[in-house]
Amino acid sequence: MTAELITVTYTNILYDDELRFTETEAGTIRVTVEGHALFRTGDPGNSNDTFVNLKKGSTIACAAVSFSALTLLRSITIIAEIKPDYAIKDGLLDFTIDVGSLSDGKKNIIRVLLESFMIGMLDLNKKYQGMITIRTVAENR
Repeated sequence: MTAELITVTYTNILYDDELRFTETEAGTIRVTVEGHALFRTGDPGNSNDTFVNLKKGSTIACAAVSFSALTLLRSITIIAEIKPDYAIKDGLLDFTIDVGSLSDGKKNIIRVLLESFMIGMLDLNKKYQGMITIRTVAENR
């Protein structure tokens, strides 16, 4: 069995049969992807920037998670027209969105994009068992 390498954490987001946001005081959700292959920063809203760089020797699962996470961030920026607060550094992508300030339409777009990402991570987790952990956390405020 392969060692666990990647952790995807959804904060203030629940997932069972469908994805939904928890009710938090600030209305903030967060997605953190740790231990994947991404290591260089850039602007996810700029299609001319080649900020997707993978570490040499990265596994296919790491590359798939990195690509999916960046696609999620770019989709939120381009499709939902939301610029989340984000950080991309060595093996970490972390972003937050204040959903409390969004219209219902934008909340639905975010929900669909996040659920699509979750489905992809669940499928990768099945294919590469033991390499990906998916967590949902309700932040107490």
